[in-house]
Amino acid sequence: MFRGKNPNRVQVEQTSHDQCVQAVASQLKVAGYYVLADHIHWEEGAPKEIEHCVPDIMATKDDVTTVYEIETCSTLGDVHTTQQLTTFSSQYRTVLVVPQDCYSKFLNGSLINHAKSGLLREGLRHVSVAVYDPSTDKLNYQ
Repeated sequence: MFRGKNPNRVQVEQTSHDQCVQAVASQLKVAGYYVLADHIHWEEGAPKEIEHCVPDIMATKDDVTTVYEIETCSTLGDVHTTQQLTTFSSQYRTVLVVPQDCYSKFLNGSLINHAKSGLLREGLRHVSVAVYDPSTDKLNYQ
């Protein structure tokens, strides 16, 4: 049901999504996490399905596993994303990662606030939000 890419994501955004998965997975590995990553032919492999959903990244360190779900401007807050985050956050720490370039689409407030308010509307209070900035190659938690 939820295997593979989000059907609502356009191809141009899929490339950006996959680059973000690669960057975040690489950063986590450098930070000492054991990382599994989907979409990018990651050397250690991809995460297994969790109730028919495959996380973009699963990172484990000190016996704590965190799911990182990368979204794009067109998939932030859609039904597919909400269902995935609901599934993942019921079993693991979960971080929603959004690309910095979505910021211009939400000029009436910060991207983080937009994402957080969407999560709260869906009852996903335990999902954290981070912004990936490709210009600095940083993942910023707020």
